[in-house]
Amino acid sequence: KRQKEEESLSIYEALQILIEHGHNKDDILRKYSREEITIFVNKCLKQDMRANADFATMVSLGIGASFGGSKKIDKVLAEMRK
Repeated sequence: KRQKEEESLSIYEALQILIEHGHNKDDILRKYSREEITIFVNKCLKQDMRANADFATMVSLGIGASFGGSKKIDKVLAEMRK
C-alpha cells in the first residue's frame, strides 16, 4: 500500500528544479541519465521541503511568541523534514 500519492513532473518542471539548484541545462540534457535526473530532482525537492520547514518553524515561533502557538505545527514540520 502506498501511504502517499506520488505526483509526476514534466521534463520541463524537472529541468526547472535542477536549474534552480545550480545544474547546467546542457549537462542535464546531454550527460545525465534518466535515473540521475530522478535522483537529483528528488534530492532537490527534499532540500526545498526542509528549507520551507525551517522557514515555517521561524514563522510558528513568531506566532507562538505572539499568540500562544499550536502543537499541530510540530507534526507538519516533522513531515516536511523527512
